[in-house]
Amino acid sequence: MAQMRMLALSSRTACCLVAPDDAALLLDAALPWRLSAKGLPDRNGHTATSALFLEDLAPDTTYLLESPLGRIAFRTTPCAGLVEATDHGLDPQAADNAPALQSAIDATPAGGCLRLPRGTFASAPVFLKPRMTLWLPEGCTFHALHDWQDWPILPARDATGRPLSSWEGQPEAAFAAPITALDCPGVIVTGRGTLDAG
Repeated sequence: MAQMRMLALSSRTACCLVAPDDAALLLDAALPWRLSAKGLPDRNGHTATSALFLEDLAPDTTYLLESPLGRIAFRTTPCAGLVEATDHGLDPQAADNAPALQSAIDATPAGGCLRLPRGTFASAPVFLKPRMTLWLPEGCTFHALHDWQDWPILPARDATGRPLSSWEGQPEAAFAAPITALDCPGVIVTGRGTLDAG
């Protein structure tokens, strides 16, 4: 039986499974879809993959997604505030955007969303906060700096003995990830953008 169900949802994005029984990732033929919400223009498109990703949605809004496989109603989550990373100095020409990004992260309220713009942004590691959304929309690339010389090093364990980082499965001091979230319940990283850690 064909399936259509919600996989992931945030205040401004949604990912829905739109798949016939035998589909893995690619569909045999592109499926048309229509997205509607009261008071907003309808959106139409086609998907060639079983995971249909939608972005630039309005927070706390009920949508109806329709395809030949059925229909699904969903409501985006509320948003406590949208923070634009460019308002904190994010610049595609900057050698390291970590200070600007960290400032924007720190300014994002609990339940809020931080949006990066289109472009490529080089950055050393940044640390997310609980209950925030980091949104990298289509056309945005977060490019991790390749020189690890000044990257933060996380200890193997915190003060309570809980492992924070590891090497080959064993607790060991290690570099922070390009985007690190420690003790961050409710954190969401979403969008059609690219995380380039290579």
